[in-house]
Amino acid sequence: MGSPERARTCLRSAPLILVLVMSAGAQTPTQLAIDAGQSVGAIDLRRFSLGQGGLSPKLMIDAHLAELRAINPAYIRFFIQEYYNLLPALNTYHWGTLDSALDAMVATGAEPIPNICFKPRVLYPTINQDITAPNNWAAWDTLVFRLVRHCLDKNYGIRYWEIGNEVDIGEDGGTPFRCTPSGYVQWYTHTANAVKRADPSAKVGGPALCCPFNGSIGSALIAHCGAGNAPMDFYSWHAYGGGWGNTNGVKSMLSAYPSLSNVQTLISEWNVSLDPQPGNYQCGFCLETMRQYWSEGTTITAYYHIRDWRVDPNDFVNILSNPSYMANFWNGATPRGGLWDFDGRKTPIYYVFLWLSKMTGTQVRSTGANSDIRSFAVKNGTSIYAIVWNFGSGTSYNVTMSVSGVSAGTYTLKKLNYSTIHDDVVRSGAVSGLSTNPPVVTLGRYDIAWLEITPDSNAVATPLKGFPDISFGGRNVALYDVRGCRVSRAGLGQDNAATRVNGVLFAVPQSGHTSRGVKTIVVSR
Repeated sequence: MGSPERARTCLRSAPLILVLVMSAGAQTPTQLAIDAGQSVGAIDLRRFSLGQGGLSPKLMIDAHLAELRAINPAYIRFFIQEYYNLLPALNTYHWGTLDSALDAMVATGAEPIPNICFKPRVLYPTINQDITAPNNWAAWDTLVFRLVRHCLDKNYGIRYWEIGNEVDIGEDGGTPFRCTPSGYVQWYTHTANAVKRADPSAKVGGPALCCPFNGSIGSALIAHCGAGNAPMDFYSWHAYGGGWGNTNGVKSMLSAYPSLSNVQTLISEWNVSLDPQPGNYQCGFCLETMRQYWSEGTTITAYYHIRDWRVDPNDFVNILSNPSYMANFWNGATPRGGLWDFDGRKTPIYYVFLWLSKMTGTQVRSTGANSDIRSFAVKNGTSIYAIVWNFGSGTSYNVTMSVSGVSAGTYTLKKLNYSTIHDDVVRSGAVSGLSTNPPVVTLGRYDIAWLEITPDSNAVATPLKGFPDISFGGRNVALYDVRGCRVSRAGLGQDNAATRVNGVLFAVPQSGHTSRGVKTIVVSR
């Protein structure tokens, strides 16, 4: 997280969605054929999710909960920094500030993945990144145990606990641990065992290196756990700038120890860079990266990050030896990779993850793509989605799209408009017209487009599972997923009693009723 000095490589990728691209200036013609009747295998790209945190105890994502719910991320990885003040004194625990952050994450529908990187002053009275052992191991073990038990009691649904963040570079990565191999192994063992005592079903791992092969901390942890000296359910690292993440290299290291054969791989931060990037390149890069993650079988990834945030150096007085360091890096005017920028404005990468959220179900065959044009196609329930992008060296392509294996319904073709930051509708109509008049779209460099096909049918939208009633506009509301549907009646109210944000319907009950009385919404596609 946030360091101007660190150089980061290691990216991974995974397949994506159905996308088509359009841009000005037709050039080289090419064909892309999608066969909805030819299954390639199961796919779920939602596991390539999001990350946030490490910058402030404030609720950085609360202004975007509706749109994040539309993305429906599987996970949100975040930092438990010392500004949450979990242990203000020995045997005294404070959970309230952390709970507010976790409540917001759970409200998106995501499963939180906490990163343990806090140093309570009562256990670490000196601010020194090289001091990695607390002055009281029993108190540390108890704190971790109580933390995990608290999260279980609150039903936050946490399964993964990541131990340490960029422990190979310490404060340069925005967190206070810079470890030696032996020091990290000792701290990891205490922490992992405490997590497992509190929740035997929990998954533990680390070390979240800034690169999987940076120094010997990773190999020391693997050898230690491979010999049975500590539990390890996943190995984690970060990937910025290139190299696609090196999952195969990590798997090779793990393969030396038969007991680690089922250890998962977690790229807990990745992006092009934390330096400002052109939006079109960033989106193309991210699609290509996730395609690579999928091809290498990475278990989980967390794109860093959801929201750009200006740092208050006072939040880091008890964390870093130079509290202004983080503020000097983060407090610029230009975006640094967030789905929303510093001022809460949506960036183009939002649409990549919005489309990615639909890429679950059965991957279907898409053929004809060349070395520049990449694509994914998915059958999700009764709908078909496809994504296509140009990650070439500069050639623009006229891509003729053909679709087989579906005979009825409607289609919508959208293009990501980098200027207006919007998914513009390019063409829509009946599926029956695709065979005689297939859409032709122009893919300029890094252009992206999205195709969705929905069958003709009536539908009943049911409440989103596991989502509690919330307040929206000062009233209690219930939430429904109505993407691809036309709302004809919203629960106890009429159309004017509902608000839609990217396919998530907020159904506002009439006066005198509660949202728990809203059972269904009648819709049609």
